Amino acid sequence: MSIEEIDFYNINGAKTSTVIPSRKKFHKRALDEKRSLYVGDLPKDCRKQDLRELFEPSFGKITVNMLKKKQPKKPLRIFAFIEFEESVDLEKAKEKMNGKTFRDKKIVIESILTKEEKNFENANNKTVTTNAKTVPGSKPLSVHTLYIKNIPLKSSNEELAEIFGVAPKNVSFVRRQLVDLKTNKVFFSDEFHTGEAFIRFDSLASECDIGKKCQEFEGQKTSNGRVLLVKVASAKKNGKDQYADDNAEKK
Repeated sequence: MSIEEIDFYNINGAKTSTVIPSRKKFHKRALDEKRSLYVGDLPKDCRKQDLRELFEPSFGKITVNMLKKKQPKKPLRIFAFIEFEESVDLEKAKEKMNGKTFRDKKIVIESILTKEEKNFENANNKTVTTNAKTVPGSKPLSVHTLYIKNIPLKSSNEELAEIFGVAPKNVSFVRRQLVDLKTNKVFFSDEFHTGEAFIRFDSLASECDIGKKCQEFEGQKTSNGRVLLVKVASAKKNGKDQYADDNAEKK
C-alpha cells in the first residue's frame, strides 16, 4: 500500500497552505500493514507530534502519515496511518486506543487489510449466484462448506466450532507445510496452521443454503476481536470440495 505523506503544519505548529505547487513531488513510501493501524476522527488541529505523544508512551516510537480529505457538502476529514517501529500486538493496541477521547473527540482505530486480505475480499464480493445456480463461467461452489481466512494462529477447532455452531470435527484447518531439516522432506504440521480453515455444515444441501450461511457469518469476530473473512468454498470437479481434499492430505 502506497500513501502520500503530506505535512499540513510547519515545525512550529502553524497551519500551512494546503495548495501544493505542481512542481512539488509527493514523497511516497510503502506502508507495512502488519505493523500499522488507521487512526480516524481526529480533531482538525491535530499534528503528527500530538499522535506521537498519544501512542509512544505505551507502544514505542511510531511513524505518522497524516492526511485530510475534503468532499463536497461533507465536513473535512482528518485521519492518519501510524506504523510502529517496534513489535506490537496490533489487536491489543486497537482494543486499548479505539474510542479513546482525544481533544474532546473519540478517535477510531481500525486494522489495515494486507494485500492478500484485500484480494480475498474483492474476490468474495465478486462471487454471485442467481436462483441457487452458479453464474456461467465462474468456479462451481460447495453446497455445504465455508472457507474462512484471517484466523488467529492460536485458534483451535473448538473455538471455531463454537463460533459457527458445528462439531469440532467439522472444522478443518489448512495446515502449514514444514521441512524436515534432516531428511529435507516436506510434511504438514499438526501444530501450526496458515490462518485458514474450512467449516462443513452437514445439514445443508444447496448453494442457496450455504450462501445464506456465508451472509450470516460475514463480519464474525473471534474472541480477540479479529474479523474473519468468510466465503463459500470451491467445489472440485470430482464432486469433492476443498474440505475433503484438505482432510485427505492430513490422513
